[in-house]
Amino acid sequence: MRKREILGLLLIALLIAGCEQVPAGIGDMLVWDSAGVRIVEVSFPDMAAIPQWERAQEPLVSVGEVEGEDPYLLERVFDARRTPVGGLLVLNYGESPGVRVFDPEGKFLKYMGRAGEGPGEFRGPESMHPYRGDSLAIWDHILRRFSVFSLDGELGRDIRPPPTWGGFVPSAHRALPDGGFLFIRQAWIPGYPMLVQNGWETTHAELLDHQGQFVDTIVDLPLIQLDLSPQGSSVRVEFGGLGFPVEDEPGFIWVRTDLGELRYIDLSGGVRQIVRLRAEPRPITKEIWDHHLQHQEAKWRETMGQENLTRVLGDLRTRPQAVSAPILSPRIHVSDGVLWLQRFSFDWEKAGPYLLLDPERGWLGTVAIPPGSQIHQVGEDYVVVVRKDDYDVEHVELYLVSEPAGGS
Repeated sequence: MRKREILGLLLIALLIAGCEQVPAGIGDMLVWDSAGVRIVEVSFPDMAAIPQWERAQEPLVSVGEVEGEDPYLLERVFDARRTPVGGLLVLNYGESPGVRVFDPEGKFLKYMGRAGEGPGEFRGPESMHPYRGDSLAIWDHILRRFSVFSLDGELGRDIRPPPTWGGFVPSAHRALPDGGFLFIRQAWIPGYPMLVQNGWETTHAELLDHQGQFVDTIVDLPLIQLDLSPQGSSVRVEFGGLGFPVEDEPGFIWVRTDLGELRYIDLSGGVRQIVRLRAEPRPITKEIWDHHLQHQEAKWRETMGQENLTRVLGDLRTRPQAVSAPILSPRIHVSDGVLWLQRFSFDWEKAGPYLLLDPERGWLGTVAIPPGSQIHQVGEDYVVVVRKDDYDVEHVELYLVSEPAGGS
């Protein structure tokens, strides 16, 4: 055998050795190491070939009524979680903003916060996060601050991060177990045709200390790709995903970046693992795009005052049509190292089941949630969902889930 052929065979052998085909789990998964970063590539599974996890037919805890006492009348629930004793925390955004606490039987116990702008009061409570010492940090996107409450409902303090600068606004946030905070800031890009250069606009993650003071920028993430025609008459926009933190173990975050990619990043900015989903981007028709804009307009009309509504709607209506849809829904959850993923749909009420991916073992199965529901928390053996019924009444429900018999 000639020397050139021998070298060629050795090169192929080295390449094969560097990529490990993982037989465990379900579906093909290719794993290799690149400069100390574990990279996983996997295709979406055949839905008929993977087991469906069992979800209880009836919720273990449920709150939300058509009529009755005020605490049970929910309006625009933005977040929901299980309490340590099996009850529910419900973050209501409507006319009575704040957190409502329910016991394991669904009985109302108390409020955290109320409408207003004083200490511990809310105008736009958007999300809540477990914080140090069994407390709860609640983010208000209008007042732009965290309010920290004990689980007994006592206000600890309000923390306001530094003002935004350079056209950047917070788009996602996380209270960290050590008392710090993580913010994702994205570029505010009114009227995409106004931009004059190609390439990636970026968003970046910032680490703040327990007093809300800036510590460090830990990572830059691709936000949206712009491809101007040579004449500058059109803009091609990749409808990609924002990077945002997802709960996992302390000191690490999962970040959804561009289409079909997730990165596991430590808080020093180091990428530890990348998960890539092999899938062809789905083209967006004008009909789909118009439906999306109508949905966005309806959403903003619900949550914005007239002062900002005119400007935002003007930006929305001048936005050029995206050419491809994201692969993944932005709602990604992690429980015990398993990623709960959902295929993207412009109509979330008609989205499919969640797909459970273990980066070590492959696809584990699917979990179907009730129609009209969104998952807000995933636990070891439960999910907390917010569901709208046929009358558009919101319900917060806790369901038990389990692997099918004989599951891994």
